[in-house]
Amino acid sequence: MAHISHLVEDRDITLGDVEDIATLSAAGRLVATEKLDGANVMYSSNSKYESRFSRSESDIKSAGMIAAVLEAKFAGRGLVQDTFSNGANAIRSAVRAFSPLELIQVFEGLRLWYSAEIVYTKNPNVVRYDRDVIVLHERPVLRLFGEKIVSADPGQPCAADVQTLLKRVPDMDDNVRASGWQVRGPSRVALQPMVEQASLHALRGVLKKMGPPATTLQDFLLDRAFEELTRFRMHEPLLKSAALRLSEAKGAPTLTVLKPCVPSSVALMLRGSKEWVAKQLAPLELAIVDFGVDFLPGVKPSLVADPDSEAKRIREKLEESLALVKKSRNQHAVEYVAKQMEKLKDPSRVTTPVEGVVFPWKGKLYKITGAFASANAIIGLCRYGRGKDIPPISG
Repeated sequence: MAHISHLVEDRDITLGDVEDIATLSAAGRLVATEKLDGANVMYSSNSKYESRFSRSESDIKSAGMIAAVLEAKFAGRGLVQDTFSNGANAIRSAVRAFSPLELIQVFEGLRLWYSAEIVYTKNPNVVRYDRDVIVLHERPVLRLFGEKIVSADPGQPCAADVQTLLKRVPDMDDNVRASGWQVRGPSRVALQPMVEQASLHALRGVLKKMGPPATTLQDFLLDRAFEELTRFRMHEPLLKSAALRLSEAKGAPTLTVLKPCVPSSVALMLRGSKEWVAKQLAPLELAIVDFGVDFLPGVKPSLVADPDSEAKRIREKLEESLALVKKSRNQHAVEYVAKQMEKLKDPSRVTTPVEGVVFPWKGKLYKITGAFASANAIIGLCRYGRGKDIPPISG
């Protein structure tokens, strides 16, 4: 499915782009929507009002799942199953607001797929919302184009008719009200200018040290890789290949190819390329998190009536989770939480129930989540565990 990237996840973004995004955000001029802590699903319909649902690109290629199949996908998972079952039924009812001709225009016979967030009060993730809502997103939108799936977001060559869809939100909402649900369009946020801008200045300082504004994150990583590998005195073609591998550039030679040709110490570095990249980008990631912590409290949540009380409850849940991990003495869990706390620093930095904001920038979709990402990871670790080494942790 279409992934919404943190700024540090996109290797093609420039340092200048990051600074411009932060500057607009601090000034309250970034065009953004609220990122909600619900369950995401993509949906489409044919002209016979037969709604289909998708959780992966393979689902789209096979014409999606009917509501009963989506529900069965989560069979035995209690409230998670209820979330998708009730949410899918609400979307099915909402789609009834369209005429058959509009269904063809908006969905093109299951070729256009839109994104929605299912907010179900009986199954909250971290944030507890006040009502059951289907939030229709303007992006991402995907188009099945032959055997391929391409972006149909606004502004793209194969753009979908999103506005016709969103114009019918009031009618879709009327169709689901009797069941206790609501339908909303994108939760656009009214940003407040930041009064305290120390974190913005700190972020600018980090970006300045990384290079000129036109430098992409991949350019920065490649330059750093060359700096570190030059001391091994390899021939220029081999040095370039090793630098591409260490910086995890697209099309880089594999470690299997390079290992027989490079010194053993270089091979060891290349084996740890993922950790090396994370270390190089860590100052920028931490600066963006700090900026988000200061920026997001200026965003008013759309589905939380008492933001201060909810933020307090999340902090308490986070502190409880931290205590559980410490008590568990599971070394894998302790190490995972320590990495998250490097970014979060302290539970007191969770000051808002807003998960984050999502915004388009030069044809791509990004998110800023501040303290929430780490808080969510730690709370989720206790609730769900993480792989075979970390089972769910309860009191």
